[in-house]
Amino acid sequence: MWSKNRIFCDTKSEVKIDNCGCNENTSGIRILNQSKGTISNCFCNKNKHDGIFSSEKCQIEIIKCECNYFVNYNGISFQKECIGYIYKSKCNDNNQCGVLCYETKNEVKIEECECNNNKKYGIYFEVNSKGIIEQTQCHTNKIQNIYFVKPENVIIKDN
Repeated sequence: MWSKNRIFCDTKSEVKIDNCGCNENTSGIRILNQSKGTISNCFCNKNKHDGIFSSEKCQIEIIKCECNYFVNYNGISFQKECIGYIYKSKCNDNNQCGVLCYETKNEVKIEECECNNNKKYGIYFEVNSKGIIEQTQCHTNKIQNIYFVKPENVIIKDN
């Protein structure tokens, strides 16, 4: 049975989420409106929308999480001026992207992650998003493994 959102944090929430299962929801975890904190060791699989969604000036660290399987739009999404750090997480087999940095001025570092077999992109950086991708595997994504609109905004190391 699908529920709306497993975990929802809004308006300057301080977030510390550890060891949770957020499967088969509309979205697994939604963090909005200048909230900040850490999400670690969570499983956000088989959701109708994003496994983890962050929007509107949030600062989120995502550590050792899994956001997988075909029902998701994206494994992890950052939108509208978010700062993010993704470490040792898996975003495989999603309907859109493994990691999506969309809309304006996101800054995201992705380190030692897997973004494989997604139906569109492994990692996608929109025009005004910036990022560092380090020691991350992106293989067999249908359109492109790593896509960025402005090459000068993304640094890729040891991939």
